[in-house]
Amino acid sequence: MPRGKGKRPTRQRHGNRSIVLLAQGAGPVKRTQQHAYDPVGSDDATYVVEQILAERTHYGQPQFLIRWRDLGVGTGTWEPEENLPGHGSEIESFRETLRQQQAEIARKSDADKQDREQAATPSTTGKSSVKRGCIDALLPRPSAEQRDRIHRRVTLWLLRSGRPLTLPERGADFRGIFEEIFKEGYTPPCYHTVIDILLSSLSAEGKVKVMEALKKSLDLGILPSIAGDIWSEGGIAIFGVLVYWIDANFNYFERVLAAIPFSAVRHTGEELERATKEACSAIGIGKYGTLNADMFEDTVVDFVHCTVSDNATNIVKGWESFDGHECNCHTLALCVHTYLAADGVKEVFKKLRGMTGHFNHSVLGCKVLNDIQKTHQLPESKPPQDNDTRSGWGGSLQAS
Repeated sequence: MPRGKGKRPTRQRHGNRSIVLLAQGAGPVKRTQQHAYDPVGSDDATYVVEQILAERTHYGQPQFLIRWRDLGVGTGTWEPEENLPGHGSEIESFRETLRQQQAEIARKSDADKQDREQAATPSTTGKSSVKRGCIDALLPRPSAEQRDRIHRRVTLWLLRSGRPLTLPERGADFRGIFEEIFKEGYTPPCYHTVIDILLSSLSAEGKVKVMEALKKSLDLGILPSIAGDIWSEGGIAIFGVLVYWIDANFNYFERVLAAIPFSAVRHTGEELERATKEACSAIGIGKYGTLNADMFEDTVVDFVHCTVSDNATNIVKGWESFDGHECNCHTLALCVHTYLAADGVKEVFKKLRGMTGHFNHSVLGCKVLNDIQKTHQLPESKPPQDNDTRSGWGGSLQAS
């Protein structure tokens, strides 16, 4: 194809040879999948069509995604039909193949629809003749025991994958999976079933396992430690207590002892002490409760090695009867925040944050920094404006 006025070739390297590529528009435009190019460059560089991959309509005109021979995978370009002289038979063959594929997809869709209609119709022989993938036949109605086991597995999957507990009743695609497997008679558990029955059952089973493991260590005189804090967000508060212990072989264990709703409870030291001791007593760490009208038993403190909490006044007061320690991470965070709020430091810190933000908005500055990080095999990152001084119970002080 002759070069038009204003069309400037660009030169690229491919292996050890230089290839001249002609742009359809004026100027040195890179050869990408968004721009169409002449398949022919200079007199000594001819591009051979290896395969037509796809077709699209661009500004009302058909274009074809071409894979060029010897240019490798990923170097295909969209070309108008006029750029492919002598390839009419290949284009027609590609379109015929595409029509056949679309017809096959339509045929399978119709077959699937017929299968679903047959599955919805009661079988006169008692057996289903539908075959789908690796499932030889739609399964019959599950028994009550099988239903409970499936409910349990669904609930465990929801919890471990972090999916919403309302998914079984609100997710049509999710329910559709079971409709494709079972002929009739099974519906995934609804939200209230998950909350009121299944979670309670799973929680009770987990509680028994923790009690059995803890009892072995307690019988050997190995006392556990506990940590706790109150998490509040959106008007909801939860008091969480964790328990840590080792066994006779120095294997380390960490479990959630309790997650207690605290939205309607005053966050006083007395309430935190009561909630902590009741949770410990419930899994066998000492006893806490009324024995009779004249006696109240409280031996939880004798079975706890130590406690770890933040420096909040309420939890410090509530756990003062334990051998306790304040969280080092929280203590460091308080120290840093107090220092940064001091006169003279606060103003300097504000200016430094502004300088860091200005640098992070500089494309050139960030590129130079990333190049230096690559040279020294360091992770690519931008200068932080703020540094976390606490990250959960295992947090640490970070320096910029």
